Formats: sequence, structure tokens, C-alpha cells
Amino acid sequence: GIGQLGLPVDQAKCIDLLRQSDDLGFPPAQAQLGDYYYDGEMGLEQNEEEALRYWEKAAEGGHLPALHNLGCIENNNGNSTTATHHLRLAASGGYKMSMGAL
Repeated sequence: GIGQLGLPVDQAKCIDLLRQSDDLGFPPAQAQLGDYYYDGEMGLEQNEEEALRYWEKAAEGGHLPALHNLGCIENNNGNSTTATHHLRLAASGGYKMSMGAL
């Protein structure tokens, strides 16, 4: 693929760096890995279970979009109590998408 500056993207290197950041406990990297697994992007096979695992790690680190994503998935799976919990946490942190979802 092509990046924002019109340069080729080294997907394997990107994923490697995100995994290294995950090992260091960096929530934005964990959330990004969750996004890539959920969407099947950057050379990763679509895998909702892996996406949830990374989003949970990011959410534990206070990453509001990851909390929102967990809430949406729980809602889609019919777990409204858990979904509301995640969405309320994200909304209380100021995440507007979660405020709108409640």
C-alpha cells in the first residue's frame, strides 16, 4: 500500500514495530493492532478474537477508542450490560462517540 506521503508502506515492519510497542505496554499500539486484526488490514488476517484481545489490553491502559470498540462488540453480541459498562467508561473519559452511543 501507499502511505499518507505517497511512499510505499512496509506492512511487515509496521506490524513488527506495533508488536514491539505492545510488548512495552503502549495502549495506542495495542488499539491499532486490534483495529488491523478486526479489519484484516496491513497483511493481518481478519480475526475478531485477536482484535478483542488487543482492544482489551489497550482499554486496560485507558485507551478510550478501544473501550468504545469493546462496547460496540459486546452490544453486537447481545451483552448489553457489558456494552453499557465499556461505553460509559469511554464516555466518562470524554469520548464523544461513546456519548452518542449511550
